[in-house]
Amino acid sequence: MSKAAFYDAFHFVNEKLAFAFSDTDDNRLKLTRYKNGEWSFFENKVKLNPGEAAFAASNTNIASTKKYLWIATGGKSSRILRLNFKTEEIEIFNTPFIQGESSQGMYSIDFYDDKFGVAVGGDYTKQEANVDNIATTDDGGQTWQIQASGKNAGYTTCVKIKPGSKGKEMISVGDQHISYSFDSGKTWKKISDEKGFFVCRWINGTTIVFAGKDRISVMKLKF
Repeated sequence: MSKAAFYDAFHFVNEKLAFAFSDTDDNRLKLTRYKNGEWSFFENKVKLNPGEAAFAASNTNIASTKKYLWIATGGKSSRILRLNFKTEEIEIFNTPFIQGESSQGMYSIDFYDDKFGVAVGGDYTKQEANVDNIATTDDGGQTWQIQASGKNAGYTTCVKIKPGSKGKEMISVGDQHISYSFDSGKTWKKISDEKGFFVCRWINGTTIVFAGKDRISVMKLKF
């Protein structure tokens, strides 16, 4: 373990397997794994680019299925790291996401299955900026397609796909908005101007919980 570790995300794949991801001080990927009741450093040869880190986006820059674990990085380089559980190999994929500054990149990802996933983010210093801040993948994170560039509500900190929707429906939240997509992230409709929420989670097909500074709220959908 490193005394310089700052853990951005902590994720349980199942009851017996978990991962925690830390920012780096030496360009090495700092990934720890909980297995067989113990924590240990996950040995790897991954080198992060200069200025590449991750955002502590309410634990949503990490996602998993039975086959893969994905980690989204941001900053001066915004990439997808994909761990194959069977081979224990980590692949790295570039993305067309906005990046280059420490405040930019992917903040949150979610995957419906081994193939389809969505990523959101932007630039927290420019809340209204909405270019190259939403993307989707159909091949498990290898390639990403920018969606709704210039046509969304701006900086976004969390995205969650509706359970059972086959990836068609999803909700996202940023400091200044709550938005919804009915077409797998291709287009987005702002459904609320509520401010100050950072993270969301589906409770069931019609109920979503939002959390932000000093408050938690519940939304009941009527559509």
